[in-house]
Formats: sequence, structure tokens, C-alpha cells
Amino acid sequence: MTETSPVFENSQVDIVGLPQAHTLDLRPLSAIRARIEAFYVLVFGLIPILISKVITYFAVEPDDRTLLIFIYAGVYLLLIFVIGWTYLAAKNRRFALRDKDVVLKTGLMNHRLAIIPINRIQHVELHRPFLDRKYGLATMAIYTAGASSVDAQIHGLVEEDAIRIQAFILDQMTGAKLDD
Repeated sequence: MTETSPVFENSQVDIVGLPQAHTLDLRPLSAIRARIEAFYVLVFGLIPILISKVITYFAVEPDDRTLLIFIYAGVYLLLIFVIGWTYLAAKNRRFALRDKDVVLKTGLMNHRLAIIPINRIQHVELHRPFLDRKYGLATMAIYTAGASSVDAQIHGLVEEDAIRIQAFILDQMTGAKLDD
């Protein structure tokens, strides 16, 4: 009796019939979180500017200060641009939770759609920085197999939602590992 080995098959997939990720109902994250991120940029952008202004006020001759006015005007305009960009980028973040994966969409000019299978998730952490706590928000950090750092962070989740999502993912992870 001869033993036959299975034949390797690699059939072509018809991409027209595949599910379309852009048809997902992606939920926006908290608008408050966008304001918090813009505030962080403002605070951490103004501190070095103010320090350098004080130093140059005492170190630069009064005749040379005209050039400094133009330099600081440019720096302030750049800071306003970065604050606006940060705010819009945070408002543009979306996520979806499905039975078998977590979807995260980010980016203004360069769009990123991350689909993380729940069976690849190792653990999920909730973080609550000071201002997030004040407004009842949380950040969920998702770690997957084979990664040494966070694979995805979902900023601006309402705390109660974040706790429920974390519990759902952990339940799905446990169920998936028991089924394997």
C-alpha cells in the first residue's frame, strides 16, 4: 500500500467578495481627549519658548531684538500649527470592536488602519493620566504576541467603556485559548 502525501494547494482568492474594512462602523473617541492633547502641546511648547525669551531679553542688545521678534513670531505660528494638527489628529482617531478583532484608524494625511486579531493579543492595560482621570477617560494599551512594546493605544475611551472593552477582550482571549 502506497502512502500519498497531501497535495499543496494555493488557490487564488476573489478580492471582490472579501469584507471591506472601510464599511466598518468606526466609533470616534472622546473630543475632550483631543483638547487634552492640544493642551499638552501648548504647555510643553510654551515652556522652552518662555525660558529662551527671558534669557535672550537679558543677553541680547536692544538693537538686535527686532530680529528676535520675527523669530518668535515664526515659532509661535509653528506652535499654533502643531497644536491644531495635534487636535485634528486626535479628533480623527476611530476604533471598532468586533468578535475576533480590534480595529484602530489613525492619521490625517497618512491614514493607518490597524486590525489586531484578539487571538494574537497577549494582554491589555488601561492607563489614566491626571487629566484623563479628571474627565473620566482612559487609554487602552494592547500588546500582541511577538512584540516588545505596545502595538496599539486607544486614547480617549470613556473609562466605563474601556473597562467593558478590556473585559470583553480578556473573555475572548480566554475562550480562544480554550478552543485551541
